[in-house]
Amino acid sequence: LEGSAQEPECFSIRFIPAARLVEVDSRVLAQWDSPEDAFDPADPGEDTVAVVVWRKGFRVLHRRAVEDEARCFAALAQAGVTLPELAEMLLKPDASAERTSERFAALLELWIQNELLTDARS
Repeated sequence: LEGSAQEPECFSIRFIPAARLVEVDSRVLAQWDSPEDAFDPADPGEDTVAVVVWRKGFRVLHRRAVEDEARCFAALAQAGVTLPELAEMLLKPDASAERTSERFAALLELWIQNELLTDARS
């Protein structure tokens, strides 16, 4: 229609339902990664770490969350966010636009490789 400005539809993404972000003691992650290593219950561990856990078929996979990922995870896990909203979550006052763009691309690439993303409409 002439004279009416329509907003372009932004693509919304979210994580697959089988994806979770969990906070675990660092010793738990070490034991999960190397179950053959002896676990010393007296060792207090360093602290808690954020771990992404997801299912691919019947396999359960995990990895330590990378920088900024935990902050974005909650928004994506809930209702999904648009790509511009995700980029905005990664903005830091002291970071250049180029650095933010690189970080945005790196996270998307990681999530695509891990098969963690789905269309928020599905």
